[in-house]
Amino acid sequence: YHRGLARYAQEQLQEAAEDFEAALARVLDDAHVADCFYRLGLCEARLERHEAAVRAFHAAVELKPDAVEFVHERAKALQAAGLHREALRDFTSVLEVRPRFANCMFRRGFSLKAMGMFEAAAESFEEARLLDPDNPRLVINYSQLHMTDMIELCIPGEEPD
Repeated sequence: YHRGLARYAQEQLQEAAEDFEAALARVLDDAHVADCFYRLGLCEARLERHEAAVRAFHAAVELKPDAVEFVHERAKALQAAGLHREALRDFTSVLEVRPRFANCMFRRGFSLKAMGMFEAAAESFEEARLLDPDNPRLVINYSQLHMTDMIELCIPGEEPD
């Protein structure tokens, strides 16, 4: 587990993922199991193995359902895997706890768009912009939006507080 943390910090994502998997295969201190699944999910997401990321984040959420960051990362992985209905459910549950979380509101808009709920998507994009008006990445060019599945605002695990 600790070697995985060190390798993750050094951007050795494949090796870190292997270390987290090995730690989970052994008896791991209960306090670290959920975090180990979460960090495995971060590795998988950054390696663009979205289905594997979803599985790891799901296991982390099962162990710590109140960990909002776990649910948010699962939502992003679900969205990247094309599972928009499930992603929308997770984004919405995060926003119930953190209603001013602009990045989450923004990403939620892309799942709404993918589901054909265009007015709701536009409302989500505009709400995100209002929540963080100084963030130029939250400005949408609606004439080009049809060519965009999603916009990654930051790397997995590094959302602003």
